[in-house]
Amino acid sequence: MPLVPPFHPLGGSFASPRRRGAPGARSDDETDLADVKAAAFDDLVALGDDLRALDLDISMPGVAPEAVADYTAAIDGYQEASLRFDRVATTAALRPVSEALEEGRFRLACAQARLAGGRSPPGGGRASSTRGTARRRPTCCGRRPAAWPG
Repeated sequence: MPLVPPFHPLGGSFASPRRRGAPGARSDDETDLADVKAAAFDDLVALGDDLRALDLDISMPGVAPEAVADYTAAIDGYQEASLRFDRVATTAALRPVSEALEEGRFRLACAQARLAGGRSPPGGGRASSTRGTARRRPTCCGRRPAAWPG
């Protein structure tokens, strides 16, 4: 019975580990993280832009203190999301960033509604069911803000 050599005649081993792509190529997980992180960054920038757009209105004399409080809470949500975004290393670590952005968006919508003469609902932007069902988006002044699709 002939012996089969453990090495291929042209070099290399039959049992050599498989290469996972070209050197320097990014894995699927790294690509997914980059894509999701880019989307989160766009959301963060958009919230910052919306906050800056409301800055003049909120600083006018006679603005309701509740509107100022909502605006301040929206800034807090933005800052929290920004700080957490800088530490993101996995897609799972983006969840607190998304929650902070959601809270900031909600509070911004409440400030806008108060400036327009409406009222803000009780509770916060991180409203969720206690029974593990799908998250529900809060409404502001009885309607869903345009910034929140579906």
